[in-house]
Amino acid sequence: MKLFIIGISWAVGLLLGFYWPVPFTLILFLLTGPAILFTLARHNRKLFFYAFYLLAFLLGMARLQFLDTAVNEDSLANYQGNKQAYIQGVLDSEVTGKGRVIRFELAEIKIKIDQDWKEVKGRALVEARRDRDYKYGDLLYLEGIIKPLAERGEYYRYLEKQGVSSW
Repeated sequence: MKLFIIGISWAVGLLLGFYWPVPFTLILFLLTGPAILFTLARHNRKLFFYAFYLLAFLLGMARLQFLDTAVNEDSLANYQGNKQAYIQGVLDSEVTGKGRVIRFELAEIKIKIDQDWKEVKGRALVEARRDRDYKYGDLLYLEGIIKPLAERGEYYRYLEKQGVSSW
């Protein structure tokens, strides 16, 4: 039963960490609580398990913080903005969408800087007009504006956790 409660504590921490991102430094500060409870719980078994439940909860919250994509020099996220960009990439998902607008993911992305193509890390969610049939694995050359996913809501936050940083 105690292992079940530890698992529930961790899962609740994961959910809260997803919907309410807490700075990692705050989580480190809050980890002093279980540390204090562990030291006080030498002879009190019940207090020991409460400390373990709290530790599982806080580590569950911290788990998603480790998955955030780090913005570095070679990241697609560095090229987000309001200016036109030329990108090349491989269609890496199912093409979805209704009507004239389709949506798909792009991987193995290169971006055109001046006259050179530079390989960047990250994935992009592309929304485009349906002007031809696209298939998985197609090499595409696209022109458009690269925007951060954070502007678009919960589903896009989920995609960001999966490594898709732009659309």
